[in-house]
Formats: sequence, structure tokens, C-alpha cells
Amino acid sequence: MKTFGIFCAVGVKEFFIILINVPLDAMIFAKARSGNLANFFVAREIYLCIGRLIMLFILLLLGNNLEYSFLIASLFYLYFLVL
Repeated sequence: MKTFGIFCAVGVKEFFIILINVPLDAMIFAKARSGNLANFFVAREIYLCIGRLIMLFILLLLGNNLEYSFLIASLFYLYFLVL
């Protein structure tokens, strides 16, 4: 029963992530179509990589403590949803 509950929770999570990402992706591609497509995606990827490096640096400073890493990741994800 425990495995089935985890399976259901992951399924519901993935469903809602799709519902969140589809409108966001539509807005991103609409912005890209209005300008230079290559420049937009290169700049987007640069900022994504910088964000990943910042998150990695923060996690290394915390000493690989998983509790804090999940807390920080959830806060960044909430920030992404609000913005």
C-alpha cells in the first residue's frame, strides 16, 4: 500500500507540473518569437547555468546537508512559481 501511495503522489505531482509549465513555456516561446530566437535562448541558458552554479555553491557551503538542500530548493521553486 505504501508503494502505491508514493506512485499516486508522484503521478499527481507530475500532472500539476505539466499544468504549470505549459503556460510558462508558451509565454517563453512567444517572447522568443518576437525577437531574435537564437539570442533569446542563449541568454536563457546562460542564466539557467548561472542559477545552477549558485545553487551548487550554496549547497557546498552547507556541507551537503540534505535537509537544508531540500528546503532551499523548495524556496527557489516557490519563487519560480510566484514570478
